[in-house]
Amino acid sequence: MSVATILDPHTGKAKGAEHHPILSPKGIPITMEDNYQRGWRGGHLSEQEPLSSLFDGLPDHIQLMLSKSRGDSGPFAGMRPPTADRSIYEVCRYWIIADTGITAAAEAIMVPAFVFGASEMQVGSTVHMMLIGSHSAAATPGTFIFRMRWGGVAGALWATSTTLTPSNTAAATTQSFILDWWMTVRSIGTTGTAWCQGNVQLPSLLLAAATSTQVVTYLANLQIPATGAAVGANTDFTQAYGPSPTYQPSLGTATLTTHLCFLENLN
Repeated sequence: MSVATILDPHTGKAKGAEHHPILSPKGIPITMEDNYQRGWRGGHLSEQEPLSSLFDGLPDHIQLMLSKSRGDSGPFAGMRPPTADRSIYEVCRYWIIADTGITAAAEAIMVPAFVFGASEMQVGSTVHMMLIGSHSAAATPGTFIFRMRWGGVAGALWATSTTLTPSNTAAATTQSFILDWWMTVRSIGTTGTAWCQGNVQLPSLLLAAATSTQVVTYLANLQIPATGAAVGANTDFTQAYGPSPTYQPSLGTATLTTHLCFLENLN
């Protein structure tokens, strides 16, 4: 009587008898049990002490450095750690809005509202907002002010530019501008605080400068605020609010139009 031979479907060779490993009383192959006894780590199957226990015998200064690296102690304890599972720079949202210029002599939001979730912002949360558009100064351009608020025109005030005076020459008509804002949360809650600074690039402001002293003054005025960093206070981070860049002209003769806005979450 012939004996049938079972072939291995992968190798085409005769398949030998299946080998059943000898198991320990715990249901683990004896060879693995031996390895665990030697100190190998095997996830939930291992009954050895956690890996962190290996640090217990390290010198105090080494344990202190490890504690700081985990964020358990030191000047950055409790701060929101950087996220490692995505790009550092993440564009949250961008707008391509209708070409509707701001002309009324009143403070107005430059772009549609963007809101973060309630209590989403934490200590150390940092965002960058870039606005790109055009500004047209008429024969009587008046003056204007840029501001960054949190939560609309009536929201918390974070930073204010100096009162800017554009040139009234024909060369100042329909000049492109770029306005950048950087914001970092310093404390949270209903009366939170945030660090905020900005920078505007607008050629019509420099066209009005004649002497070197005026040029230096105008360059300083392009920094927001012009005289030093600002810390916005009394910001309610428990509500679903977001950054609100605003523009306020003194007259209705100049026009500012925002074409693009990019909001980046930096951590």
